[in-house]
Amino acid sequence: MYYFGIRTERFFYLENETGPWILNDNHIYAAEPVNLVGFDEYIFIQYDLARQLDSLLLKKHQRLHFSSAGLVLEGRKRST
Repeated sequence: MYYFGIRTERFFYLENETGPWILNDNHIYAAEPVNLVGFDEYIFIQYDLARQLDSLLLKKHQRLHFSSAGLVLEGRKRST
């Protein structure tokens, strides 16, 4: 299993190989985190953070995709 994430001043967002995994609003749920993935009130924030994460991953790795060999970064298999 792999995961990638992004943290802003307010939100913490993680994705794994199946898609969105964790979204937390640090201003409201700082003491006791609540997973907000899929909540209607946060769906646009979730999509925006996913877009930002994709952009960061593309800058860092140029290509990020799955093959039968697993997660592949720039033509090399990454250990998972």
